Amino acid sequence: MRLRPQTLVRVAAAALVLAAGAVAAMRVGGGGPAGEKQEKVRVHLRPDDSLAADLLRCAELGRAAQDDWLCKRIWAENRERFLKPASPAPAKDQSRLTTGTSNRTRPSADQPKDR
Repeated sequence: MRLRPQTLVRVAAAALVLAAGAVAAMRVGGGGPAGEKQEKVRVHLRPDDSLAADLLRCAELGRAAQDDWLCKRIWAENRERFLKPASPAPAKDQSRLTTGTSNRTRPSADQPKDR
């Protein structure tokens, strides 16, 4: 029994689709052995930033944080801190800047350059 080229192409395409589906399923499912534990990300907070510690606590609460009054207050404080305009930079010393006029003249194209 001989396979026609069209049938062989269809079988190859189906095998390719199945392989792609298997790879996608492994990525969604974790792809590792069943007994393997996933490592948690460790966050190192600055000791002087209590707001970051509170934000982390609210993040760990997940959807329950939406109803937590403390998380709402912390988020508002974080927004205020983030959106607060930066303090103006100190004034620069303007005495060294030129006013746009220079006492030096540029050589023109018809004048020879000094050596």
